[in-house]
Amino acid sequence: MPCTRLGFGEAELNVQLDTGAETSDLWPPFAKRFAAQLTNAKRETRRVGGVGQTIEVESLIAPSLPVRLGGKALTLAPAEIHLAKTDGGSLRDYGRIGMDLLNQSTRVTIDFRQMRLILE
Repeated sequence: MPCTRLGFGEAELNVQLDTGAETSDLWPPFAKRFAAQLTNAKRETRRVGGVGQTIEVESLIAPSLPVRLGGKALTLAPAEIHLAKTDGGSLRDYGRIGMDLLNQSTRVTIDFRQMRLILE
């Protein structure tokens, strides 16, 4: 899975880029590192599906989180932050970026020569 950087506050976080995912979600390392910013999030059990499996996982749901991706300010709304492992990368990376965030741009460029993501 290709990786990129997601900005949150002053932090730049490693995330997976998944153009096949309809929605973006954040993972346990995000929940742990930014617990103080998530105190108003609602705790829910969510069904998370992938290739060949669906699991239930405890999650925090925040109405919205301001993020930066590919040089553009975006809003992840609602922000779903899973508190347990959902796949192999979910304990290492901070989340997965799906089409909900990418569609907030008019143009998305993946520059393989420069190894960067550009949103306009």
